[in-house]
Amino acid sequence: MRIIDKNISTQTRGIYRSAVDGNEWCDIPEPKASSQVLTDTQILELSELILRIESHYGFPCDIEWAYESGKFYITQSRPITTLTA
Repeated sequence: MRIIDKNISTQTRGIYRSAVDGNEWCDIPEPKASSQVLTDTQILELSELILRIESHYGFPCDIEWAYESGKFYITQSRPITTLTA
């Protein structure tokens, strides 16, 4: 596997755990706001997880995920229903 393209978007706000309770929106300052979030190694690791899930089910999947403390978590996986033959 190899990375053939990357699109890095600017994210000016994010949801963070509140110091008191729950979550809160916070501004993300530059240069972090427009920096690549995952490393190339992490992108390839996530790609491998996605390919394993799609191989398991036997069809393309829409996969939602989270990354925390050095570990990927798959939060949801469902078939992609908008593909045309």
